[in-house]
Amino acid sequence: MTEHFGFMTGKDFHHGAPLSIPFSPVTLAIGIDRVQRIQEACRCPVGLENLAFSYSLDDVKRHGVFLEKLVEPVNGFIILDLHNLFCQIHNFNVDFESILAYYPLNRVREIHISGGSWEPSVAVPSTIIRRDTHDEKVPDTVFDFLRKTIPRCPNLKFVVLEQLGTGLRSEASRVAFRDDFLQMQAIVKAASLKAAPINTFQPPSFRPNTAPVENRLLYQQQTTLSLILEQAGSEAEARGQLESSILANSDWQIEHWNAAMLETAVHLAQKWKNGFTPDT
Repeated sequence: MTEHFGFMTGKDFHHGAPLSIPFSPVTLAIGIDRVQRIQEACRCPVGLENLAFSYSLDDVKRHGVFLEKLVEPVNGFIILDLHNLFCQIHNFNVDFESILAYYPLNRVREIHISGGSWEPSVAVPSTIIRRDTHDEKVPDTVFDFLRKTIPRCPNLKFVVLEQLGTGLRSEASRVAFRDDFLQMQAIVKAASLKAAPINTFQPPSFRPNTAPVENRLLYQQQTTLSLILEQAGSEAEARGQLESSILANSDWQIEHWNAAMLETAVHLAQKWKNGFTPDT
């Protein structure tokens, strides 16, 4: 059983985009509680996937360790999405070896690869943001990441190619998708994945606390952030509203958010607030 890391900007899991949260003791306690409840309900290994989106370079550096802390109590695993890393490498000007070192590769059970798209920033005109849109061919660089990552993940069991069906409307796109799959398959075969991983990620026997862990302030902050992102007309407008909100001078560290990434968060929230619309 797997889920994306983050909180949804929409009213339920059918609406909204998963965005990053503060890496704080409060969110860690709530996250562990929710992962334990998922595990208790499904009675099988549970994993979380790294996000493509981050507000700041500090988020990028702390993401892997926070994921490990979330899944460790249930002996959970991590889905390492290499295109998500590709997005962060481009958007925050970090190198692959450095970003890979932030992740506990012994907990990686699945690797995902995909393509994406480029979006010019209005807030920062010289910047082009890489988006994890799953609608284009897998970049050659991501295949190179796959070759380098597989040998470092002793518990790896699956490698998955992701693609939206809306990106396969032309014959050329379908041919490209088949080519991507064959290239992925060849890389996996050449790597000779171990048949018996060291850790099967079977969870320990336990029951979560009767009452769910909650935090009223965090709820208010998430609600406020969602409303601002879904209604702001620009990055500047969103920034102004955030600076005068309860998120100012908080664990969210909005004062350090990258302008182009805040702009991207506005776009994501407004695209997904009404649910998945394949033609947008």
